[in-house]
Amino acid sequence: MEEMTLEAFLDLLQAYGETTYSARELYQLGVLEEIDLIESSRPILRGSAARILHLYMKKIRQEPDLEDWSRVKNLADLYDCRTCVQHIAQVVEKGIMEPDIVQSPEGQRLVFSGRRAVTVNEAHRICRRAIDISVRLETGSDAPRGVWQDQKKGPSFPAMKISGEKASWRTCGPCLPLKRIICRVRSIVPWPVF
Repeated sequence: MEEMTLEAFLDLLQAYGETTYSARELYQLGVLEEIDLIESSRPILRGSAARILHLYMKKIRQEPDLEDWSRVKNLADLYDCRTCVQHIAQVVEKGIMEPDIVQSPEGQRLVFSGRRAVTVNEAHRICRRAIDISVRLETGSDAPRGVWQDQKKGPSFPAMKISGEKASWRTCGPCLPLKRIICRVRSIVPWPVF
């Protein structure tokens, strides 16, 4: 399947949202980060798409964040990138991006797959859902591969074990520049940043 570049993803999101901000303007508004401007011709990863969608909805469309993350708390890879957690939680909880179901020795697990590239078809679906609330994933009939149930009942997550490890800072590729900055600060400043 054809992968979507970040530049094409922004064009698509703005076409659905009927906005005409330049990448520089989106950066100034806090929707994009500097790394997005530098690597705009590379394929966009799901974690980056979640961040951009969340910030676009919050800052451009003035959509408030959800406080209840009960449908996403059991995603096996939710905390793989601690910088992306809130963005991923918001777009999955709002029914914009769906998790993947993977088989493991323990059974089926839900994962976000933040390091996987977004395909063109997937980009169209998630951009449309970000803008049009009526097509967001909510009930069983609209649910991808049986992941979501009625919004009032909650998701049909299989039982998963979340490890209680307190590992060192883990981030995805797009968040590495932030990690490098924090590590530099940690080497200079003796108190913990997080």
